Amino acid sequence: KDSTKIIKLYINNLPFKLTKNQKIIYQDIIKDLNSKNKMLRLLHGDVGSGKTVVAIISALHVIKSGYQVALMAPTELLAKQHYTSVKKIFENLSYNVALLTSSSENKGDVLKNIKTHKINLVIGTHALIQKNVNFYNLSYVIIDEQHRFGVEQRLKIRNKGQSVDMLILSATPIPRTLMLATLGDISVSTLKQKPFNNTVKTILKSENNLNDILVYIDKEIKLNNKIFWICPTIEEKDEKSQSYSVEERYRLIKNKFKNVGLLHGKLDPNKKEQILNEFRDSKIKILISTVVIEVGIDIPDANIIIIDNSNKFGLAQIHQLRGRVGRGKNNGVCILLYKEPLNENSLNRLKILKTSNNGFEIAESDLLMRGGGDELGKKQYGFEEFKFFDILYHKNLIELSIKEANEIISLDPHLSSSRGLDLINLLYIHKKDKAINLISAG
Repeated sequence: KDSTKIIKLYINNLPFKLTKNQKIIYQDIIKDLNSKNKMLRLLHGDVGSGKTVVAIISALHVIKSGYQVALMAPTELLAKQHYTSVKKIFENLSYNVALLTSSSENKGDVLKNIKTHKINLVIGTHALIQKNVNFYNLSYVIIDEQHRFGVEQRLKIRNKGQSVDMLILSATPIPRTLMLATLGDISVSTLKQKPFNNTVKTILKSENNLNDILVYIDKEIKLNNKIFWICPTIEEKDEKSQSYSVEERYRLIKNKFKNVGLLHGKLDPNKKEQILNEFRDSKIKILISTVVIEVGIDIPDANIIIIDNSNKFGLAQIHQLRGRVGRGKNNGVCILLYKEPLNENSLNRLKILKTSNNGFEIAESDLLMRGGGDELGKKQYGFEEFKFFDILYHKNLIELSIKEANEIISLDPHLSSSRGLDLINLLYIHKKDKAINLISAG
């Protein structure tokens, strides 16, 4: 069915105009959805570039065609944010959207309505992949913040329907997915334009300079600004880690400033929401938190983020965390705090973040420093043990292998020929016979 009219109605209800980039990409995705081949596409764009809007437009196309769509997010906070943002518009379009998380109170009704097709779009967390979730005719899965999900989780949600198309969203693709993209198994769309042309300045600071940072914070609070302060752990530090926990840092900062809040994953969901609302309303000026705020938090007037013991975080995590600032009218500042001495490798990793705001560049650097994982398996990091092939240097072999693979798929998609059977045996010998299923999950 033609979805042009319903998509136009949705776009007209948005509080901003789509970028030219967004329009081209949603049309490309719809072309993929209309083809006979199963879609596996990575939609890459930094925080604030409008990935979710593009994903919802493509979801409307599928819903208009009479099928169900699932959007899976890694946290309840993010799932609720997506649900709240689309619920009202979907009701105006006469479509039903449901939220499914582990703490959903009306879970029985939601499960029944998913099974009977009363729900067109279901937004949820890992709760979506549980055995008791049965769809009427799931046709399209959108995975948000895909670096937070494992390969098997992505495969489980895809297996909830038949010939399910998949769109995976990421600000920083994990190296494993970057390898799959390089090897030709994932189509890639990149959103390069943003509604606001803000920048986030990244600064490296030794904890020896903590007093300077506290003076800077004091000045910013007096200017009515708000600060995120992120710590790697919840509980007390141990002697080996030498890093402050969120609770310790909270006590230290609370002694020096008023209006300080504490947020971490062990808090009750309602308490989390209360603290975030107080931060949003400026009752809290400094929010001391763990990575629970990595995704799903949109507070445009909080433009400073301090990442404690930044060398304890992955590059993708830091890139996501600093995406919490510079989301409004003003530019953002990200301070990467580290303890001395810092080894050369850790320092080089932090310098990458100082010099780049590009998600793909950061992922490529991560690939060089940590490896891309087993692209036919489940490891997210570490180099595949190829016998002679090096993904970082043998780019000509990648191009040849993609050409050969495409020819095999075109001429013998079920590997039923004698050569196809030889290929199956080869996969079996190298213990890669499950590769096709895993690849299909991204």
